[in-house]
Amino acid sequence: MNRLLKIVLGGAALLLTPLGVGLAALQTPAASASQPVPFAGIPGVERLSYDVSGASVAAIRRSIDNHPERPRDPNDGLRVDALANWYMRWSWPAGPSGGCDLARARIQFSARVTMPRLLNERLVPAPVLARWRAYLDALERHEDGHVRYAFDHMGEVLAAIRASSCARANDDARAVIQRIGRHDIDYDRETDHGTLQGARFP
Repeated sequence: MNRLLKIVLGGAALLLTPLGVGLAALQTPAASASQPVPFAGIPGVERLSYDVSGASVAAIRRSIDNHPERPRDPNDGLRVDALANWYMRWSWPAGPSGGCDLARARIQFSARVTMPRLLNERLVPAPVLARWRAYLDALERHEDGHVRYAFDHMGEVLAAIRASSCARANDDARAVIQRIGRHDIDYDRETDHGTLQGARFP
């Protein structure tokens, strides 16, 4: 299991590697009373950002649209303001007489979420800043939907491995990964990449 496998599905790029790769810890603020913090309870979520600027809604929108690091959805090819990539890594020990011990298979989850970050917020008028922060909150919650669905269904991948054979375990795991990944496609189609959830600026 020394091969590196990469599958791109839905709104996420799925990287399948052996265990042992370090995972970044998620740092989040305290949850509000009404809604949980996005990605809360999901280990290994790394946050990346690309910097944008502007003191008006229109200027910030232009900065996002023209940024060379603005992500592109791997499925439909559209430029998007944010992108969630999730990853599952699995391994199993050798069996007592060679082969593999699938009953002792392990799986780990991680994710990488790329979001825009507004520079010099202190120079932005309060109404524009309030609108920006509401947009970021909706955008982050949309990306949480991608990551959380995959994390919540990780056990299906592990179950497929443990029910498989040494020869087919990787293929069976990838089949479940593809099924989980199709949710990303449907989710983005149903929410118009989050705009129907309020992730629209302006």
